[in-house]
Amino acid sequence: MSVVCAALLVVASYSLPFPRKGASVSLASLLGERALSLSGEAAANSRWALLPVLWQAGLKHPLIGSGLGATVTYTTSDPRLLADLPTGEYVTFAFEWGYHDLWLKFGLLGLAVYGWLLWAIAAPFWRLIRRSRRVLSGSAADGDRPAVLLAVGAITAMTALLFTNVFSPYLNHPLGIGLMMCLGAVGAWRLLEAEAQS
Repeated sequence: MSVVCAALLVVASYSLPFPRKGASVSLASLLGERALSLSGEAAANSRWALLPVLWQAGLKHPLIGSGLGATVTYTTSDPRLLADLPTGEYVTFAFEWGYHDLWLKFGLLGLAVYGWLLWAIAAPFWRLIRRSRRVLSGSAADGDRPAVLLAVGAITAMTALLFTNVFSPYLNHPLGIGLMMCLGAVGAWRLLEAEAQS
């Protein structure tokens, strides 16, 4: 349930942005045009204009990637950028589509390594969650309950980060990397603690 709620929260926050202060608020318009359309706003249009360009750039070196300095040029509709770029042609190395960003820079091999790293971070928590039936049934010690709750929270946080990375590059952002480092440290501590008890 936590994973489903986290996924719904990410989708809802992307699809239903809060209205500006002072703007007229209508439930029909909020749930109508804006919720069902991912276009119409400058940021959304720019993001969708970037997507096909990222696909083409990623196909140049699909296995090993193009490196951290890889850039693409696309046509933006962001008014802040159009003030300096009348043609709208914008060159950037920072991309909004997180998995495309990783693929372009590190290739499929890099994505596989990143996936393995994420699994290695999540594995200790999955082991604790598998023990949750014993905790919920009461056949395990009460001391296991906080560990299982910690594991559920860690997996929920990782799942939310993985969903968010579709639209924003959080897996290679300091916030996402910091969360993964903290979870990795806690997971390693739990493994060492379990080994010491056995």
